[in-house]
Amino acid sequence: MGGCFHELLLKLVLVSIIAGTVSVLGSSFGTNYSNNIRCIQKERQALLKFKQGLEDEGGSLSSWGSTEDCCTSWKGVRCSNSRGHVVMLDLHPEETCSYEFSFEPQTYILSGRMNTALLELKYMNYLDLSFLYFNNTNFLELITSFSNLRYLNLSYGGLSGTIPNQFGNLSNLISLDLRGNTDLEAKNLDWLSHLPSLRHLAMDGVNLSKAVDWLQVVNMLPSLQHLSLRECGLSIVTPPPTLFNINSSASLSFLDLSDNQITSMIFPSLLRHANSLVFLDLSFNDLRGSFPHHTLEKAISLVHLDLSYNHLERIVPKSLENFQSLQVLNLSSNNLSGEVLIDFAKLPSLKELRLSNNHLNGNLPLSVGKLSKLEVLDVSSNSLDGTITQAHLLNCSLLKELDFSYNSFSLNFSSAWVPTFQLDTLRLSSCRILGSAFPQWLQTQKNLSYLDISNAGISDIIPEWFWDISYKLRYLNLSYNQIKGTVPDLSSRFVGFPGIDLSHNKFSGPLSAFPSNITTLNLSNNSFHGSVSFLCTMSTVTLNYLDLSNNLLFGSLPDCWTALDKLVVLNMANNNLSGTIPNSIGLAQRINTLHLGNNSFVGELPYSLGECKRLEVIDVGENRLTGSIPAWVGETEYLRILVLRSNLFSGSIPPELCHLTSLQVLDLSHNKISGAIPQCLNNITSMAEQHSPFDATIGYSYASTYIYYNADGSAGYYVSEYIDNVLLILKKMGLVYSKNLGLVKAMDLSSNNLTGYIPVELTNLTGLIGLNLSGNWLTGTIPQEISKLKQLDSLDLSRNQLSGGIPSSLSHLTHLGTLDLSDNNLSGRIPTGTQLQGFNKSAFEENPDLCGVPLPKKCPGDEEPDIPEVANTNIEHSWFCYQSAGIGFILSFSGVCGLLLLDVCWNHSYAQYIDELGARIHVRITGG
Repeated sequence: MGGCFHELLLKLVLVSIIAGTVSVLGSSFGTNYSNNIRCIQKERQALLKFKQGLEDEGGSLSSWGSTEDCCTSWKGVRCSNSRGHVVMLDLHPEETCSYEFSFEPQTYILSGRMNTALLELKYMNYLDLSFLYFNNTNFLELITSFSNLRYLNLSYGGLSGTIPNQFGNLSNLISLDLRGNTDLEAKNLDWLSHLPSLRHLAMDGVNLSKAVDWLQVVNMLPSLQHLSLRECGLSIVTPPPTLFNINSSASLSFLDLSDNQITSMIFPSLLRHANSLVFLDLSFNDLRGSFPHHTLEKAISLVHLDLSYNHLERIVPKSLENFQSLQVLNLSSNNLSGEVLIDFAKLPSLKELRLSNNHLNGNLPLSVGKLSKLEVLDVSSNSLDGTITQAHLLNCSLLKELDFSYNSFSLNFSSAWVPTFQLDTLRLSSCRILGSAFPQWLQTQKNLSYLDISNAGISDIIPEWFWDISYKLRYLNLSYNQIKGTVPDLSSRFVGFPGIDLSHNKFSGPLSAFPSNITTLNLSNNSFHGSVSFLCTMSTVTLNYLDLSNNLLFGSLPDCWTALDKLVVLNMANNNLSGTIPNSIGLAQRINTLHLGNNSFVGELPYSLGECKRLEVIDVGENRLTGSIPAWVGETEYLRILVLRSNLFSGSIPPELCHLTSLQVLDLSHNKISGAIPQCLNNITSMAEQHSPFDATIGYSYASTYIYYNADGSAGYYVSEYIDNVLLILKKMGLVYSKNLGLVKAMDLSSNNLTGYIPVELTNLTGLIGLNLSGNWLTGTIPQEISKLKQLDSLDLSRNQLSGGIPSSLSHLTHLGTLDLSDNNLSGRIPTGTQLQGFNKSAFEENPDLCGVPLPKKCPGDEEPDIPEVANTNIEHSWFCYQSAGIGFILSFSGVCGLLLLDVCWNHSYAQYIDELGARIHVRITGG
C-alpha cells in the first residue's frame, strides 16, 4: 500500500498546483465549489457525446446527465471558479492499487471510442483516463490536442503502437503517467525535451529498448523530481554523462529504474545528486562488482534503497550506518558474502531489512534487536549460523514479517516467552528448534496469515491450541518434521484461498474436511487412513494441487471431478485405493500430472482422460489395470512421462505412441503386451536429443503465486511449487528421480510378450540413458548400430532369443555402467580389449555358444602354447634371455592392462557414483 499512498499524495500536490486559486482536490477527495458555477452548455454536450461512445456496464457515469450542472454533480468533472470551464476530468476507477503489482491484462470498467467532441474542452488541464480502454487508432494523437494539460494519466489503458512525437506539444505538463501499457513503445524520447515543467514521469512497462538516448534526454529535464521507468528494456551501452542537469533548480528525489538491463555504469551518474535522493530502486538489473558505497555513502537522505536481484559482491559496507533516515533496505538476491558487520543501532528508522538469498555467513548481530521500528526482517537463504534467542528480537515490537529460513540457525526461545510483536508472516524453514518441541510461543500470535516451520526438527505431538492459532491464516507449512497427531475439521479455520502442506510427518487418523476455497493441499508421506470421499464434501473449485500419496488410504476414487476442474496436480500414489478409475476424472481437463501408481485399481484407463490435453505425466504403474493401451495416449502432445509398469495391459504397442515427440520416459514393463516393437518409435524426438530441451526439474511449470492482503492492506504471497518425482527401474534397482527427472530419458519394455527383431530405428534415440527390452521373445541379432546410443548407462537385453555375435561396436558405449545380455542364444567371442571384460560374468551367462572373458569358457585358439625344452648346455644363458623377455613382457602387458583396468574402474566408479546419487535422491524424497 506504500505505492498507493505515494500516488495519492502526489495527486493531492499536483491537483492543488493545477487548481491554482481554487481549493480543488479531485473528484475522489471531496471538492468545495461556489454555488454560482454553472456548466457551459457546449462543454456539457461534449461530455454527453463522449459518454455515448463508451460502454459503461457498471454505471460509473450514471450521474452524467442527471442535472444540468456538470460542474458540481457529474462524477469526475470539475470546473474553474472563474469562468466555469471544465478543467478536470478524472474517470479512473476506485481501488486500482491492487492492479499495480503486475502488468497483466485488466478488465476495463469503461471502454469504447473517444468522441472527438471531447476536444471542445480546450481549457482542461487535468485528465485521468487510467484503467480505461479506447479503441481509436489515433487516440494518442487526439490526446495531444489538449495543449493546456498539466496532469495526464493514461496508465493501464491497453495502449499500443508508438508514442507520437506530438506529445512534445504538451509543454505545460507537470505529470505524465503511461505505466502498464506493455504494447506501447517509444523509439526515441526526443519529445521529452519539450516538456521543461515536467516533475513527474512514469512509463513503467513501456518498451523503451530502442530509445538508446534515454539517459541523455532525461538529463535535459530541469524540473524532474520523480522518474519511474520500471521494466522498460533500458540498457546503458556507453558510460553516460551526469544523469541530471547540473544547472537544475529541482533535485530528483524518486528514481525507479528496476527490472531493466542497467549495469554499474549508472553509479557515477548518480553521484552528483546522491544527496537529494529519497527513493532509489535499481532492483532486477545487471549491477555487478563491489557494493556502490562511494556513491551511496553521500545519499544520507535515502528513505528507500532497493538493489535486490543483481550481482553485487562483498558485504554491506559500514557506510550504510550514515543512513539515519533509511526505512527500507533491500539487498536480497545478490552475491554479497562475509559477515553482517552493520551496527544496526545506528539505523534507528529502519522498518524493512531484507538480505535474503546471498552468501552471508557468521552470526546475526544482537544489535538487530534494537531496531524498535522494524516491521520486516528477512535474512533467509544465506549461510548464517549460531543460536537465535529472544534477545535478537528484544525491542522489535512492531515486527510483522520474520524470515530466518534456509540458514543454519538454532532457535532457542523460552517456552514461557511472550513476544511483544504480532506477526503476519513467519518463515522458519530449515531452522533447528532446540528441544524438538512444538514452539509454545506461537500461541501468542493471533494475526498470522503465513506460517512455515517446515524441516525444523520438530518431533512432538501437535497441541490442540495450534489449530485455533489464527483465523487469518492463509498458508500453513509444517512439512518435513516428525509431528504426530490428528487433523481436525479445518473447513472454517482458514481465510482467502489457502494452501496447506502437512507432508512428511507422522500424522494419522482419517481425513476430515478442509476449506472449500483451498488452492493447494499436500498431505503426502503420513499415516492417514480411511477413504478420500471428503473431496466431494469440499465442493471446491479452486483446488489445483492435491497430493495424498504415501498414506494408508483405501476405498475407491470419488466421482465428483466436476468440482475439481481447476486441478493441475493429482497424486494419490502408494496407497490402498481400489476399484475403477471413474470416467469423470477426465472432467479435470487442466490436469498436468496424474500419479495413481502402486494401488489396486482395476479396469481400463478411462477414455475421458484423452480430453486432458495438458497432461505431462501419467503414472498408473503397479496396479491391476487391463485392456489395451488406448490410442488417445498418443494424442497427448505434451506428455513427457508415461509409466504403465506392472499392470495387466495386453494387445500391441499402439503406433500412436510414436506421435509423442516430447516423451522422455516410456515404461510399459511387466504387462502382457505382444506384437513387434514399432519401428516408428524413433519419431520420439525428445529421446533422440542428448541434451534436454526442458528444465532438469519437471513441475516448476505448476508453481503458482497467490497474492493476498494483510489486515493493514499490505500485500503478501505464497508460492505453491510442485517438483515431480517418478520411481524408475534403472540399473536393476528402483530409483526415485525428482530434481533431475527432466534429464532422464529411458525406455523400458521388459517382461512382456514382444516378438520380432530389435528395430534398428531404436538406435536413433541417442539421448537414452536406459534401455530395457529384457524378458520378451525377441529374435535376431543385436544391431551393430547400437554404438550410436553413446549416453547409455544401463542396457538390458537379457531373457530373449537373440542370436549371433555381440557386436564389437558395443565397446564404444563408454558410459555403460550396467549391462545384461544373459539368457539368449548369443554366440562367438565376447569382444576383447574393451570394457566388456570388466562386467560380471552374470551379464553373459546362459548363452551356450558364447565364450571369452569374463566367462570361464575359453574360445578356440585361447589354449596356452607348449614351451619347448631348452638345451642344458645353454640353460643359464637361455634362462637369462627368458627372464629378460619375461620382465619386458610383464612391463608392457601391465601397461596395457593398467590402461584397460583404469578404463574399467572409471566406468565402475561412474556407475557407483550414479547409484549413490540415485540413492541420495531416494533418501531425500522419501525422507528416510
